[in-house]
Amino acid sequence: MVLNDHQHQLITRSSAALGDRIITCRRLRRRDGLRHQKLEEVYRRATRTPTTEQIQQIASKLRKYGRIESKNVFYWFQNHKARERERERAKQRRHQEDDKILTTFVNHFKTSRIFIIK
Repeated sequence: MVLNDHQHQLITRSSAALGDRIITCRRLRRRDGLRHQKLEEVYRRATRTPTTEQIQQIASKLRKYGRIESKNVFYWFQNHKARERERERAKQRRHQEDDKILTTFVNHFKTSRIFIIK
């Protein structure tokens, strides 16, 4: 889910009113590059699905850069995997469309009677 700035402000205000400040994935990416960078490093080291213990350890390490909870780390990994899968599916769809266009062109060329006059 992508939040626009107004929605993000509403979530931040309502959570602040409850005395519990949350960090959405978008906010983590946009405003806290260092934490995002650290999460990316962990993700690239083949930790695609961290265990509960690993999530707690990651959150603990990230707390030195500011407040973050384990659930935020869990959701970040979940969303990151989902976005990666969607990018891969889109890439496959583009390749299939390209193959379909090429096949159509080749078939048309084979059935056409084109004469080259010299």
